[in-house]
Amino acid sequence: MASTRVTVDLLDANDNAPVFPNSAYRLRVLENIRPGSLISNITATDIDSKEFGSITYSIKGFGAEKFYTKSKEGGLYVAKSSPGRREFFIM
Repeated sequence: MASTRVTVDLLDANDNAPVFPNSAYRLRVLENIRPGSLISNITATDIDSKEFGSITYSIKGFGAEKFYTKSKEGGLYVAKSSPGRREFFIM
């Protein structure tokens, strides 16, 4: 089993920072998962009003090409199949 750690940085430009429901997520991805499969529906909320509460999701950094998210809806999806069973940690 291989593992990797993914760190999520939240950037905020106004009063209230976005927050995730949990402070950490532990996810497992099997080697035979199909590209495009939803791994987890991870989303954040921002209590700022109107456009100031709008959240845009993206994935960057080493290994990011193996995953994707929907920029307005969030979620973590498999972009490419990965060899072997993998365990991913999102902090």
